[in-house]
Parts: sequence; structure tokens; C-alpha cells
Amino acid sequence: SIVFPNLGGADAATAAALPAMFAEPFGEPPVVAGILANLRLASEAALPPLRALLCDTDLLPQQALGQLDFIETALNTILVNLQDPDGFARFRRLRLVAVRRRIQNKPEHAEALLKCAGFALVADAAAGGEPEHLEWGPANATALAPALSVLVLIARVKARAKAAGNRALAEPVDATVSVQDLAALEYDCHNLVESSDNTEAPSGGVMGGPQKVSAVKGALIPRAWLEARLPQVALALEEMKKFFKIGIREKTVVRELCRVLNAGRDDKLSNSTTLERAAQLMASMILVSMRKPEMCAQPTTPAEEALRESVELDSEGGAIAGGGGDSPHRSNDALGRTTTPQTRRRQSGIEVLESSALPLLLGCIPAVKLGLQPRAVMEIVYLREFPAFFTSGIQEKQFQVSIGALKQRLADAFREKLGQGAEVHAIGIGCAIDIGRDDKAIVYVVAL
Repeated sequence: SIVFPNLGGADAATAAALPAMFAEPFGEPPVVAGILANLRLASEAALPPLRALLCDTDLLPQQALGQLDFIETALNTILVNLQDPDGFARFRRLRLVAVRRRIQNKPEHAEALLKCAGFALVADAAAGGEPEHLEWGPANATALAPALSVLVLIARVKARAKAAGNRALAEPVDATVSVQDLAALEYDCHNLVESSDNTEAPSGGVMGGPQKVSAVKGALIPRAWLEARLPQVALALEEMKKFFKIGIREKTVVRELCRVLNAGRDDKLSNSTTLERAAQLMASMILVSMRKPEMCAQPTTPAEEALRESVELDSEGGAIAGGGGDSPHRSNDALGRTTTPQTRRRQSGIEVLESSALPLLLGCIPAVKLGLQPRAVMEIVYLREFPAFFTSGIQEKQFQVSIGALKQRLADAFREKLGQGAEVHAIGIGCAIDIGRDDKAIVYVVAL
């Protein structure tokens, strides 16, 4: 499995310096515990102005929710443009007069919450030093945790209002922010990758198409950013669009695998839409790459081939150097396979693409940018293993039997690769199928 280094601003020293009361309930590694503790501190700081807004008797519940909608849109617009310097510079500043024009009744509540979300008043020298703007930042590392905390609180309040009515707005709000809460954020963005044209987006939100009026304009991964850093992925999105569309078979695999992974768990895995879009992009990208023979090749020298054959013969006789599975000489390669110093070899083109592309793509997700460390695993399923899954109609008995066996095989493989005792709270599953060339399916899981 691929395990990422710390990509964000939290570190173990920060976690160690925090009170034990924050680290103990999470039962997480120090870095994750430190991130969650920082998020909780930020959400606790935002609770007083949030309560003041929700409990203000001069405002109708709809007006209070309208202010939360404004704050949510402002924050999501910034986070969606983190990879776009021009867009970020444009949207990180809010004119105070524009905020007060938009929110005419008690705008001070919205201003207070915006300050808790990482905004600060900025004076304009031309205006005699009077504050003219609210500016988010100055750096992502300091403003990202407050922004995400406020978004989680807003989502919690809106979910309560939807479930129990506006009268529930005055009830206490929980300040705890979990990994599941972060993974559930969609940033009001209906696509992962920005489209290069205005054509209809493939279902599943991998590539952007027309935006809804209420949606944040843009995508977490701008097209220009993708073309500059991963040109081969951008090219594949254009030339082989059909493999980035999600059909009924793919959706069935994702749904059934999620169910079996949650079976028997007291703490159910959160199915993250954002992680699912990332997993789908990776599955489709790998599937397209496997259509090129040069990407599947594993370059070796004649000496390395001879050594590999020798090791394989030794393994059949149970005499691999290094001993049992707990040997320090063993490790996992980029796709989760156990290797020893004797069996390590050069990576194939697909493995190089995956190991380089995945950290870049997931690094565009604000929760990952904050410092959470995702893991990713992949399985390849061939027609010869589950023929009915590929060839039978989805309503036929053979298909149902085949999908039942397939989902169990995939669940066992992913549990083994992720680790039975690993802390996993949220997942995204992607599936891409190629029927016609080597008849196979790529199933990809990204976990937090």
C-alpha cells in the first residue's frame, strides 16, 4: 500500500505539546491526534459567535442559515482555488462593504465567524488606515484548520436543521471534529478535475462539466495545474474519456465492496465522495496506462532476471533468505506486495506513474493538505477469475453470484494490504473496467 509522508502543517511536536485530554480519546498516531486537537481548538473558538448567530432573536432562522450559507460559500471558494494562484489571490479577500451589503441584518455575526475561520481585518492605507477588507491567511498552514473546522460546524448545523427543523438550531453544537467529518466535506464542488471544455461531465464527478448555479465555480484540481504537473493524465482524460465514465457494473462493485468492508464494524467507515472521486480517477488512469505495453514492462538486466528466477525457485522450496513474514529485510512495494532485498526490482511505468501522481492529486484535497496521511491500495481483477461479472447481465443470477464472490475477495485483499488493526475512518472506492483488451477491472481504494 502507498503511505504518504506528512503533507501538511501539523507535526508530532505539536501533538506532544498539546494536553493529553485531546490526544487520548482519538486513539490515533501522534500526527493525526495533533491535527484533530488543533481542529477542536479552532472549532471551540468558533462556537461562541456561532451560538450568538443561531440564538439571536432578532434574526429569523432562515436569515441565520443564510449567513452560514454565505460563510460556507466564501470558504469553499477559497479552498477550491488553493492550486490556482490567480484565483486564490482574487477570492481570499472580501470587501467589508460587500459583506455588509450582502448581509444587511446583523452582519457582525458573519464577520465574527469569518475571523474564526482564518480571516483577518486588513487596513487600507488609501482609506486612512480604516479596515476595508477581510483577508484569509496569511498562510495556508495557519488558516486551513480554522476554515475546515468552521465548515464542519456549518455542515453539522445545516444537517440538524434539515433533520429536526429550524427549532433545533438553538441546541448545543458538538465541537469535536473527526477524520470522518473532514472526509465528508465536498467543498460545494461537484467535480474533482476541471474540464477543458463545456461538455457534459462523466457521472461520478471525476471531470468537471457544467456547474450548478449554487455550486462553487472551479474544481479542486485545475486543468492548467494538471497539465503542468501530470501531462500524461491530462492527455488521457481527453483522448480516452470513455474509461473515465462510471457504468452500472463499476457502481455495483463500489457499493457492494463498501458494504462488506463495513460488515461487523461498530464504527462504520465513512464513504467520502471526494476520496471516491480521487480513487475513480486513479483506477481509470491505471486502466488506460495498462493498455500501453511499455507501461506494464518491468525493465531488468539479464543478471537481475537470473537472480529473480533463483529467488522464485528458493521461495517454492521455502528457503527465502530473511525468514518469516516479520523479518526486517521484508517490506512492501508501491502496490502492497511483500518484497525482500533479493526480489526488489525496478518499478514498471504504471507503478512510477501511480507513486508520483497519487500524492500530487490527493495533495489538492484540503483535508490532506492539512496533514492527514491517506493510504491507497489497488487490486486487478481479470475476466478469467470472475467471468460472469464481466459477461452476464446485471439482473442475471450468475452476475449476482459472481459479484458476491468478487466483493469478498476484494475485501479480504484490501484488509490485508491496509492492515487488520489499522485506523481507517473514511474510504473512497473507484472501479474502472476494460472489456475488449485483456478484459480486466481496476479497483482502487483511498483510505483516511
